[in-house]
Amino acid sequence: MLKKPGTYKVGGLGACTLIDKSSLNKGVNFSRLYNISYIGEDRHFCIRAAALGIQLYVDTYYPAYHIYREEDLEGVDEYKKGNINLDFKINRLNAYNTLKVALEGIGDCGYNKPINRQYLNFFEEDLVSSILFNYNGTIIKDRVKNKREIISYKIIEMNNIDEVKIKVIYSDRGYSNDYSYYKEFFSEFIVKILKNEYKIVSWDNKVEREPIVTPLIRKAKDKGNKLTLSMVVKNEENRFLKEVLISAKEYIDNAVIIDDGSTDNTVDIIEDILKDIPYRLIKNEESKFSNEVSLRRQQWDETIKINPDWIVFLDADEIFEDKFKDYIRVLMENTEVDGYLFRLYDFWDENHYRDDSLWCAHNTYRLFLIRYQENYNYLFKETAQHCGRIPYNCINLPYFITTLRLKHYGWARVQDRIEKYNRYMKLDPKGEFGSLEQYKSILDKNPSLTLWEENNM
Repeated sequence: MLKKPGTYKVGGLGACTLIDKSSLNKGVNFSRLYNISYIGEDRHFCIRAAALGIQLYVDTYYPAYHIYREEDLEGVDEYKKGNINLDFKINRLNAYNTLKVALEGIGDCGYNKPINRQYLNFFEEDLVSSILFNYNGTIIKDRVKNKREIISYKIIEMNNIDEVKIKVIYSDRGYSNDYSYYKEFFSEFIVKILKNEYKIVSWDNKVEREPIVTPLIRKAKDKGNKLTLSMVVKNEENRFLKEVLISAKEYIDNAVIIDDGSTDNTVDIIEDILKDIPYRLIKNEESKFSNEVSLRRQQWDETIKINPDWIVFLDADEIFEDKFKDYIRVLMENTEVDGYLFRLYDFWDENHYRDDSLWCAHNTYRLFLIRYQENYNYLFKETAQHCGRIPYNCINLPYFITTLRLKHYGWARVQDRIEKYNRYMKLDPKGEFGSLEQYKSILDKNPSLTLWEENNM
């Protein structure tokens, strides 16, 4: 770090030291400290200075010229001539630092975040007018939110010590009209020293270049998001479907539901409860559950046909805790994430969830809520059972963990546990797609249960 010209706080000094009067008045000096065994008056000076609360700094702009004897004075003129090159170097460095602060500063803005005037002060007035014209036009009109970063730079040699030309490659990334973008530009700048201040007087050849790697173009609305419920059902008339839909209807905007060959009044329940909101109901004449990946692909394909903003994936026996509806809109307005992870609790009756080494889903976080990205290549796990209700690579997109919880009532009734035990043992008798030990534990007579407590904070 010290190789870069600048002024740096250090722990000790040696040789040529500039001491201000206030430090001398505090009693700093080079005399020996009786209880310090270090050799050298510089060490004793620095220890005493630190004890007196005096800060020590090293200046690396110019190398010190040591004058130990009278004959050393003969080298002073040569030393001063050599510093001319250092003047050029220091000016170039300061010019670049000014450009970096100014260019990145004005680039950190958006339709709801005006350009900070302090960064405009680094630019000549004509450039300021151009910058503000662009802000008041494109940035506000297209609802842009931008961040800028200099990728690389090259300082061009010039004969005038008060003028520096700098070639820069920089990136702009952000959101425009609810979609992300990433662009790289090549530009040339001239920075001058005017009245002892560094001023950017020229900004030429702003040319967009092809990035080496182009990030995913994301959709990211910060308001007006709609939430789509995506669900698969089959013969849910006498189970939990009614309660699930009544709860979900409080926070969803629309729904896409696959009926996988129901023979009871499941469809009637859906049509009755959701009659007041838009929904799509797809009816399979024959069940696809024996090849679950086929069913989940159908669910996904039908859901994304409506180009949803956000999708919440629920089974017909899952209900979010009550406060979910109070926070969901805030979650969806976060433009930095494409998914939220939740803990799911396997209820063994109306008020208790199972809690042991085989039934501990609530100790991990899983995706149930995602933002649909139309430009992303979603992939499914190709297994007949336990393929997952959403594409497995959704987790590769940015996500947050939330403390909100999901209640799963699929195991809450004895008859359901018996039915599921028989189904899993028939479809996966060797536990190839799941845990055979867990299958067998479904019918445990004395499972470990924990009382559920609502968290209203």
